[in-house]
Amino acid sequence: MTGTLGSSQGATDMGAIEPVDLPETALIIGEHFPVQDETAYAREAQVQRRAAEQAAGAGGVALAAAGYTEPEFRGLAGGALATKLATHHQTLTADEARHLNVAAWLDSGAENIGATKSQMNQISADYHAAYDQLCDR
Repeated sequence: MTGTLGSSQGATDMGAIEPVDLPETALIIGEHFPVQDETAYAREAQVQRRAAEQAAGAGGVALAAAGYTEPEFRGLAGGALATKLATHHQTLTADEARHLNVAAWLDSGAENIGATKSQMNQISADYHAAYDQLCDR
């Protein structure tokens, strides 16, 4: 058999699952084996997590800058600049949350694709095992 049955690996370290190579595979699965690469979803989830980290880091820098800007730049300019930097911090915090949300959905998609492919392979393997048992009888 080539293919993974019931893989319990996490989405980030799961390789692409191929259909098991059995004579019955084409009859059971046909052309319906999902073509999505579950590792692509996991890779993109990692990209989204890195983007969230970067947004959080930039937001922290903006907030820190806002904290010392107003006292250092007295008057309306300092206040306006501090307000603008605080707004940037809020925007970057929202961006961080969005990136983390997208990463979670991508992780879920990767897990679902992997589970579906594994289950389809398990059906083929079970069929083959049952067929062998009936032939032995």
